[in-house]
Amino acid sequence: MAVGSIAAYQLRRGVGCLSFLWDNFLPDHSPVSWARADSISREIPGFLVSSHFGCDLDFTPVDRSSIVTKVLSTVVPLFSQPDRPTLDTLKSLDIPVFLFTELEGETSQSSAVVTQVAEKLHGKFFVATTTDPTLAEEGGAQPPFVVVWNSHDEVKPVYHDKLELGRLLKFAEKASTPVIGRLDLKSYIDHTQSTLPLAFILAETDKERKAIAESLKYVALKHKLKVNFVTLDTTKLPFLLEPLGVDSTRLPAFAIHRGDNEEVSVYDQNRQINAKDVEIFLHRTLNWPLKEL
Repeated sequence: MAVGSIAAYQLRRGVGCLSFLWDNFLPDHSPVSWARADSISREIPGFLVSSHFGCDLDFTPVDRSSIVTKVLSTVVPLFSQPDRPTLDTLKSLDIPVFLFTELEGETSQSSAVVTQVAEKLHGKFFVATTTDPTLAEEGGAQPPFVVVWNSHDEVKPVYHDKLELGRLLKFAEKASTPVIGRLDLKSYIDHTQSTLPLAFILAETDKERKAIAESLKYVALKHKLKVNFVTLDTTKLPFLLEPLGVDSTRLPAFAIHRGDNEEVSVYDQNRQINAKDVEIFLHRTLNWPLKEL
């Protein structure tokens, strides 16, 4: 059953109206009354969007990814073995994908752990398994390992440790939200209201931001839940450079806002940004003992 068909099937159980850019999605015969509308000519926001009638429910328009994610999270099995097209679809949605990459012939040894993890993470992750390492897109990494895709994350966390329930759930907790997110005005407000330090990767191009984020991935993952890492598009949010004390003529840059006060520290803009020096800079800025390195 196609993604769209699953969504329509689930929504038959209530009274609803869906608006799409295509017409053949909805069933012609259903236990509920369906109304079709041209979402462009009628200027209905988002696609797809959903409304409910005949009940006292608040309604907020949602986009296609959100509603398909919500529906799929309730109907997909505990874990699946997706092919490339299915995996690509799951990766584009709003729930992270937790992919076990295993060796052919050794899946029986880890099946109990996979099932336990899937039960714990159901509704929070799409849990999947594969014996095709190319699906993980992790170079020469040797199975078994786990990768997580989050459509809102600049990086892809990877787990290479033992396949033990406790360790995997701890990794999942860190990877459940972006390890290095993308900063916009809404998330900036959310972050500034938090007391956690905020580490900025500032650059003009997406390529630069992704390259630096990838180089700092393990630093960000190591300190997840203690420091939030984000990328900042300086072409879209140039007005944030001055309050951060960043020289706009010497980008890319890295800076840390402490969180518990208004203090901001900028990594030496004459130095190349690298994981080792950023780790030291992080400890010194946040007054963490260097012996922990």
